[in-house]
Amino acid sequence: MKNLYLLIFAIVFTFACSGDDATSAPVVSKEEIAKRKLAGKADESVDQCEEEGWYGDGFCEWFCAQPDPDCKRQPFGEDPSTRPTFFPIILLHGYFSSATKPDNFKGVGEALKAQGNAVFFSDVPPFNTAERRAEFLSDFIDGVLAETGAEKVNLIAHSMGGLDARYLISKNGLARHADIASLTTIATPHRGTKLADVTAQAIPDSWNDFINALLEIYGKEFSLVGEGETNIRGALASLSVAEAPQFNLLHEDVRGVYYQSYAGISSITGLPNGFAARHCESKLLMHEGTYARTSPVFWVVVPIIADVGIGPSSTDPNDGLIPVSSAKWGNFRGCLPADHVNIVDQPDGDGYTGYDSVHRLRIIVADLAERGF
Repeated sequence: MKNLYLLIFAIVFTFACSGDDATSAPVVSKEEIAKRKLAGKADESVDQCEEEGWYGDGFCEWFCAQPDPDCKRQPFGEDPSTRPTFFPIILLHGYFSSATKPDNFKGVGEALKAQGNAVFFSDVPPFNTAERRAEFLSDFIDGVLAETGAEKVNLIAHSMGGLDARYLISKNGLARHADIASLTTIATPHRGTKLADVTAQAIPDSWNDFINALLEIYGKEFSLVGEGETNIRGALASLSVAEAPQFNLLHEDVRGVYYQSYAGISSITGLPNGFAARHCESKLLMHEGTYARTSPVFWVVVPIIADVGIGPSSTDPNDGLIPVSSAKWGNFRGCLPADHVNIVDQPDGDGYTGYDSVHRLRIIVADLAERGF
């Protein structure tokens, strides 16, 4: 029964969590108050933030009874230039997504096109290996090159899309490096995510066909290219920690292609991870004193991928699914205050960190333009 539960929340990513049980002990820390707020058990009769002097203390206490003046809403980073890139941009989706799924770079395409960029959304099977998905991507790139007359393209990939792209570029993969100017990966599990390993272990081999059939049916609801292309076992292998070393050994970076990466960081309570600055190499692309909350869909996953509990003392900062250490590849540009989905699906900001995925993608593309890509 335990394995069945794990399988359901790991594959389908539809979790629910009620939070930690509140106790009668006095609230003495921000973490305890945040947990009570998340669990819907906060004592609204007492403004603990007022009593503790937390308003205006330099950190955004989103859980306070009254709005905290430290909670900033404006996007982080200066407004980027509107200079378009020289080469077309192709946006690559991750596992369990598609070009038409609402949480795939929401609002990004319109914003980038408004700045004069040629932007395209690739579509690959949502539940298959990186190698097979890369074959679909390769065909899509052929179409973009033919349509635009461009010599190369810029790839911007979320999550598993970054692995697809690396296989496509690699000399031991599809060797399309001559057609790629740059690859930007956002929250890509270059060194795997433990959730994939745990899920693969929880699935009996006898279930493979059944699960593939279920995902095939579900995939048709949001993907136009997934029919007959479902391979859950292969997809999990591509995302696993166990398989990552061999993949990275075979598919090294190719000279002439610019590789850069971003990671997401968040916590269940919205309180900072004390190790974040070190893991992010002091490249915290966020307002000082703010930290993103992990969406409830990932609450059960965090202890699995970080090997710890849910508090701010977690030793491996992550976005709810991918640790920062796994997301780094090539020129690591820094950590963004968002969980694994919101990092490409937060056009309006989350209300207290000010993170805006559209604004950040505009900055990324403007930087690529400045670099001549």
